[in-house]
Amino acid sequence: MTGDARKLPLWKSWVEANEGRLTYGAQFTSKELTEYLGLTEEDLQFAMSIHHIRKALRMRGMNFTARGQYGAGYVIAMPGTNHAEMRRMANVAASAMREGVILGTSTPLEMLTDEERRIHESLTEKMATRLALMRRRTQPQDTKPKELQ
Repeated sequence: MTGDARKLPLWKSWVEANEGRLTYGAQFTSKELTEYLGLTEEDLQFAMSIHHIRKALRMRGMNFTARGQYGAGYVIAMPGTNHAEMRRMANVAASAMREGVILGTSTPLEMLTDEERRIHESLTEKMATRLALMRRRTQPQDTKPKELQ
């Protein structure tokens, strides 16, 4: 880092400072990130900074990941791999939804007030419906009948 002033928050300053390098396949070392952010990898603030960088890059269709880097750093994955990250996110969302339904169906309703019970049952039903829709399997859109190929 030169004598230039950095903007706060530092994660945002890092994104702006690296604007020209933010391309698919670009690699960033952990050392580079920790030095810029002035944090160690064990700091919660470092993890939060990476989270914010990741969110900012997702808005550009970029996946900022450490997977496959063995702790050496981060890479902006090629766009052809985004579907794998999307699938992972969908699985996490479905798992959280499933846990919510389990909590909702296991709650002792007799211990709730009428208003709490109304809200609780409504939310449990909505979550169960959404979970059922999420778990539906559909064929990929690019599959065409043989006679159209």
